[in-house]
Amino acid sequence: MPDKISTLKSYRTDINGLKGIAIIAVVLYHLFTLLNEGYYTSIHLFDSGFLGVDIFLVISGYLIVQSIQKNIDNNTFTVFDFFKRRFFRILPPLLFVIAFSFVIGYFILIPKSYLELAREVKHTLCFISNYKFASNDGYFSVNTADKVLLHTWYLSVLIQFYLIIPFVYALNKKLNLSNKINKTIYALFAFTFVLALVFQFQNNSYLLTHTRIFELFLGAATFYASKDLVKQKQWFAKNIITYLSLFILILSLFIISISQSGWRVHTSILTALCTAFILFHGIQTRFLSNKILQTLGKASYSIYLWHWPIFIFILKCSFSLNLEYICLLILMLSTLSFISYRYSEKAKISTAVTLSLFLALLVFSIYEKKAEGHNYLSKYINTSVTIMEKGNFDLPKEYAPRIAMTVNSHNIEQFGLQSETPHILLVGDSHLEHFIYYIKNFNKIPVYAFYQRGTIGYGTNFANLKATIMVGPEQRKDFFNTYISLLDKMHDGDKIVISSRWDGYEQFYNAEYNLKGNSRDFDRFTNAIIDDLSESISKYPKLKFYIINQGITLSDSQVDCLHLKLSGSILENLLNAKGCNTTVDYKNNKKLIINQKLKTLESKHPNVKIIDRNESLQVKKDLYQIKDKNGNPLFFDDNHLSAAGAMIVGEAIMKQLEKK
Repeated sequence: MPDKISTLKSYRTDINGLKGIAIIAVVLYHLFTLLNEGYYTSIHLFDSGFLGVDIFLVISGYLIVQSIQKNIDNNTFTVFDFFKRRFFRILPPLLFVIAFSFVIGYFILIPKSYLELAREVKHTLCFISNYKFASNDGYFSVNTADKVLLHTWYLSVLIQFYLIIPFVYALNKKLNLSNKINKTIYALFAFTFVLALVFQFQNNSYLLTHTRIFELFLGAATFYASKDLVKQKQWFAKNIITYLSLFILILSLFIISISQSGWRVHTSILTALCTAFILFHGIQTRFLSNKILQTLGKASYSIYLWHWPIFIFILKCSFSLNLEYICLLILMLSTLSFISYRYSEKAKISTAVTLSLFLALLVFSIYEKKAEGHNYLSKYINTSVTIMEKGNFDLPKEYAPRIAMTVNSHNIEQFGLQSETPHILLVGDSHLEHFIYYIKNFNKIPVYAFYQRGTIGYGTNFANLKATIMVGPEQRKDFFNTYISLLDKMHDGDKIVISSRWDGYEQFYNAEYNLKGNSRDFDRFTNAIIDDLSESISKYPKLKFYIINQGITLSDSQVDCLHLKLSGSILENLLNAKGCNTTVDYKNNKKLIINQKLKTLESKHPNVKIIDRNESLQVKKDLYQIKDKNGNPLFFDDNHLSAAGAMIVGEAIMKQLEKK
């Protein structure tokens, strides 16, 4: 490799064009992820848009080493100057987004979400937010609507790369290997790629630096390869390769998806390699040079920073999927991105202002964490909403709960009348536990109760799963064995009531068998549940099984609404506080499939009856109440009942059990 490298060609429209494609993909992916989560739409055309980040990673690696090599060639490179330029370019726009999020979030985020924002800010400013999110559900978790700075994971990976790469050059120089930096970069790409292959099976590997940094080194290696390798001289061949790579890259943004088992290297490698091929040849194509992609590419960093918080905050308000809201969303994103690009990216923000704002935001995030997210909405929180409320009533001695027996180290409780032997056994997960408030304090019928959160194990299919589903495989087998032992202790004619969140175990079942989570896989998952239930039902034909069907699911915005009492607040109309008295079921299709299959058990087994838990909440067809007549919320989260909800549904279930 020659001592001096020609690093800067004329303006590269292909790079800005690729950035334009990447930002469109990411923005559409995030928008429809949130709209689908909020049950406003069910559009999955842009589910591969997360690959836009892979394009950004490869481009960033390419541009960073190009810049470093230019400064080395001009004898102006120092590690300090590199850090100063990089950090003071990235920080100002980021700090303004964080400040904006703190201000808007103060008024429209409930305290627990504001506390989460404070935690996110601290990790973002320390450039480790990717590990924070990796340890907390991850990027592809279902409930992302409260993670205002989730998208900053990418910046953390990028900045961690910045912390490494200048020292690679400095070390090479110290070892008198400056003229072999290309080989060092090639070696680092190979090493980090192998590292990614080894650790890709870790939980949330999509967010981890050691599984994603290889793409930055791929970009870096591409820069040196474009100087080292003899390129095709034929104009035709170069264009064919470039256009083919561009076609495959765009196609990948529509056809590649994340499996239920999570992100893997193969998920991103095609998009990353296509990006590298386009950078390698540097052909200025008409498509990549068009004005729209060029404009979006130039402002891509600001658009990336602003789009996610704007989507989050607008959806927190009384959002409706209509032209007015879509126009408002586009206007806000365009305006704030333009201001950010013009006045914080292109205009130089002084070091003093940047550092002062950095410290102020860091201090405020620490304060809010200690204040447990205290904000404007703190005084409007509905404290009556509690989950798994057991109550602590001073019950008469004949109804005071007790431990009736211990089976496999599990304490089996007896509720209701204590002087009689129960002929009813209640078994389940948290979807049994949320009825206990009523069963314990108001029910008079003697019952046994055995429940364990996040656990399903009514047959060998789920009892033998190796995946961790809140509990591990050993606890799940223990649950199954305890369930069978309890069935052995019951007598002919006794009633067994099973209540679980049937849809709650789908992603773990899919992960176990590396399924994609499509309709066919959901069918396989539900069949496994039915087979497990049939297994024990058939084994104990003289016991009567009552199976509680699938419950309804609320949207995140309705859950937030239930946690607030905004009467008299200036935000009462903005946050749509009056809009959460009733709901549709936001997972109605899955509920129908599960409940229809549960009904087949009733038709095949004479000792089975299905109890509809939703019937007591139903106002009319496909509409359910989520507040009682006194305005008390009936749900704590999107699927668990509050104490008030347990009173209504629990009583209805027990009345069903009283029938002969």
